[in-house]
Amino acid sequence: MREDLTVVVCTYKRVDLLSECINSLLTSIKFFGQQVSICIIDNDPSGSAEECISKYDNRVKYYYCGEQNISSARNFGLNLCKTKWLACIDDDEIVDEDWLYELVKLRSTNANAIIGPVLTEYPVNTPSWVLDSKIFDRKRHYDGAKIKKGGAGNCLFDMHFIKNNNLSFDLNYGLSGGEDSKFFDSMLKSGGLIVWSDKAIAREPLDLKRIHYKYIFLRAYRGGQTHYKIRIYSDSFVFNLIKLIVKVVESTLIILISPLCLVIKKSLKVKLLIRFSAALGQIMGRFFKPVEMYK
Repeated sequence: MREDLTVVVCTYKRVDLLSECINSLLTSIKFFGQQVSICIIDNDPSGSAEECISKYDNRVKYYYCGEQNISSARNFGLNLCKTKWLACIDDDEIVDEDWLYELVKLRSTNANAIIGPVLTEYPVNTPSWVLDSKIFDRKRHYDGAKIKKGGAGNCLFDMHFIKNNNLSFDLNYGLSGGEDSKFFDSMLKSGGLIVWSDKAIAREPLDLKRIHYKYIFLRAYRGGQTHYKIRIYSDSFVFNLIKLIVKVVESTLIILISPLCLVIKKSLKVKLLIRFSAALGQIMGRFFKPVEMYK
């Protein structure tokens, strides 16, 4: 029987996490019989994931991309897909048993992309200020909501729409991140419909290495940079200028009230500094290329 749906996982040097991801996917796709295959796209030049894949049956297929660029890996998956629908999940995520069913269910909305939530799983020793600040929590919507942006870490694509509109992931964002935001922005400009599936849950264990100020603020700064780079091509010059002025004012105000950081709760302090980093990133995005977080 011809496959109706393909699942793609792009991976880079996360062999242990990848195994957990694949195991959860195999549980989730069992309701679809042999109609679904899982394609692992390895963009580690050393091909570190190949041995891990050898222990699985022919439902799990290995492909070597070789270039350390997440956009290249994602495009490899798009070009590889021969089915009507393509589901994407990140290699450090574990999906719920009914994950794929919940994504597929919303194809009835005539959406061109269906996006599900990625819930952060916190280690038992996570500092209280991280939990209180919710800086690793992502926004959720009601089931079936029409949304204007999203990430490729938990989604389902209509490949006919993507190919008919020549959509692909921008290689310029392949080391900085933000390639999925740019992709969905292009999809909307092409007249695409993006719908939220709140029950199609993927879970991401929080890497303890990310619980430090440098990573948190650099991520916010890079997010501001890529946001500016994406929106500058969508909005008018006047609107972009107004936004730039607003961000300069916002950054200045945060600097002025920064002495309060000595007395306020640590979680609030972190939120304030993240807002400053994101605003600064949007300002500097006008002059510098985004920080390469994944180099």
